[in-house]
Amino acid sequence: MTTAQATTYFDTTALVEPIDRKAVRKFGRDPSTGDRVASGCGTVLVVAILAPFVLAFFGGGILLTGFLAATAGPRAAVPVGGMLGLWVLVIIAGLISATLRTRTENERAYRLRRFAGANSLEYQRTEVVADKPGMLFPRVRSRYAQDVVSDDRARAMEIGNIRCEGRARIGRTRRWGYLALRLDTPLPHIVLDAVGTNSLGDSSLPVGFKAAQRLRLEGDFDRVFRLYCPAGYERDALCLFTPDIMARFIDNAAELDVEIVDDWMFFYRRADLATLDPATWEWLASVRAAMTGKLAQWERWRDGRAETAGEDGIPLLRPPRGVAEPGRRLRRTLPWATIALAAASIVTVYQALSAI
Repeated sequence: MTTAQATTYFDTTALVEPIDRKAVRKFGRDPSTGDRVASGCGTVLVVAILAPFVLAFFGGGILLTGFLAATAGPRAAVPVGGMLGLWVLVIIAGLISATLRTRTENERAYRLRRFAGANSLEYQRTEVVADKPGMLFPRVRSRYAQDVVSDDRARAMEIGNIRCEGRARIGRTRRWGYLALRLDTPLPHIVLDAVGTNSLGDSSLPVGFKAAQRLRLEGDFDRVFRLYCPAGYERDALCLFTPDIMARFIDNAAELDVEIVDDWMFFYRRADLATLDPATWEWLASVRAAMTGKLAQWERWRDGRAETAGEDGIPLLRPPRGVAEPGRRLRRTLPWATIALAAASIVTVYQALSAI
């Protein structure tokens, strides 16, 4: 497959074709296929710690059952015997569930690796992503993404799944999928909050941004996305988001939140993107192809606020690549849950001091 072909479609046959179960089992036992060794070691460690307690529990229960049966009659031993039987059923059910989950995960990884190979891509079951500049990645649980499919040819691409904490970093984590495209030059920090993914008028993103940074654009774009850019970079955003670029985003990425930061562009969705669904991969291929066809024109952008003097002190005819400090990051808002928690803590402390 050529580079040009790889940017326009994916061969999804490996995601749905029949597979050899023996090959899947061999794949799952192979340490080179990902995090199987780490999870296996963790399982062994947990079993080693819990085994003495489990054996002591069942051993004591059996002794107690025999003692009650011998001293108070068989009926007195029924409750204890029933409890032991129930625990046996619970443990068996847990083992069956864990086995089925492992089998499903191995089959998923096996299919995704075959899919990646058929499209000249790379696949990793887990990969460290905490160092990526996107807003979601510092919130990723355990710092790892799962089922990462990447392409280093031409314009670098990466697709994966992550689990992120909410705005206040409390409560349950949420599933997110991301598509990352490498840009040719660093750009100002710009966020497109997809209106269609929000609920009750509030953004689905785990990070909020100052309302004064929102830039309203003409036409349908403002009804599909809320665009945020750093103060003073409104004209730059208008130069980057020309009518043809806006049309590409509306037609291909209306269901995705978008973040442009440093020399990356991230597309986020609150659901897995690295899946076994061929339609999802066809959609991601269309997003990638549509954006790649237009991103080259952004390479010409330069920040006039950046340093313009050369090493010898002579002014440069054109600013170098890069973004001045004010344009590198948007200003964030504090989440309401954090504010409420802080207020409640202050009230509690005040009441405690007043009672002294």
